[in-house]
Amino acid sequence: MHRTLLLPTLLALAGFSLSASSAEEKPKPNLIILDDQGVKNLRLETSEAVEAEFHQTVLALGRIAVFPGKLHIVSSRIPGRATEVKVKPDQTVKPGDTVLVLESRQPGDPPPSVTLTAPIAGTIATVSVAPGKPISPDDSLVEIVDLSVVHAIAKVPEHFVGQLKVGQKAHIRVPGLPGRAFEATLDHLGAMADAETATLEAAFHVENPEFLLRPGMRAELSIITGSREGVMAVP
Repeated sequence: MHRTLLLPTLLALAGFSLSASSAEEKPKPNLIILDDQGVKNLRLETSEAVEAEFHQTVLALGRIAVFPGKLHIVSSRIPGRATEVKVKPDQTVKPGDTVLVLESRQPGDPPPSVTLTAPIAGTIATVSVAPGKPISPDDSLVEIVDLSVVHAIAKVPEHFVGQLKVGQKAHIRVPGLPGRAFEATLDHLGAMADAETATLEAAFHVENPEFLLRPGMRAELSIITGSREGVMAVP
């Protein structure tokens, strides 16, 4: 059996009343006034609208990359053999810290040893040598990266490129760091677009004092292309 309930009955149960300040005033159609009990029954929360700044944004996907000039390679000027490796990946070093020690091929008893040190402060990215391994002058032995600042390389759809200008700000979120947001500034745009994806690369400068952002991480960018003040918004 189907039961039909009148709308006024349902509204009364929820705590509503129809707008009618007097018998002479004609109620406005579809107007419902919610009293305190109705708010409580429906578990509603209210907030006052305030003036705020509204940002116009362009969304783009990208990846974190090493900032230009922040990757340094440690190599040997002379051939020899590695005897000690003092570092490992993700280890932090200071300028002058010993990275590895090698035994020179120059004659001597014992053969003279050479100590290679870190040229910058940073994080060990790769170690391509092990004790006992022969070393040549053209070998890349250890890579050190300064992660205090990184690039976020965004793939921006080409129909949005006209809205981008150097110096614009962006908010960056990384799926691997939920709940964290990073501020970025547009450094430069790529010289050539990708014909297959119809995108242009945009490089953003990102300060990274906690070294949380690592090269290769996926990034989601919200690029601010304009703003309006005095827009009414609900907090």
